[in-house]
Amino acid sequence: MLETVGDARLRAHIIWLPMLPGDVRERAVEASAESTDERLTHYWDSQRLLGTAWGESLGLEMAWDIYLVYGPGRTWRDSVPTPDYWMHQLSAARHVGQLLDSDSLVGRVEHLLQLR
Repeated sequence: MLETVGDARLRAHIIWLPMLPGDVRERAVEASAESTDERLTHYWDSQRLLGTAWGESLGLEMAWDIYLVYGPGRTWRDSVPTPDYWMHQLSAARHVGQLLDSDSLVGRVEHLLQLR
């Protein structure tokens, strides 16, 4: 996404959480070092709190391998905000949301950036 959309206003956040064997903070830190774009921030969610909160919000048991898009001016108050658009890579969750299509995701992001 960041390589495709060069707009300096775009911000991306990766939240790493332990879902599979070997998903540990050290590996997340190593993977984070590979992405040096200044618009990107990484977080480690050891207790899967955000995965649980977004899962409840989106109708998933646990939210992971998801892509959430928020338009300008969105803020987080008491609970996780509902995204303007979202996609996922969860084969077991085909009943909710849309499966990841990178071109569609980029298109939504670019559209929201044009509205600003």
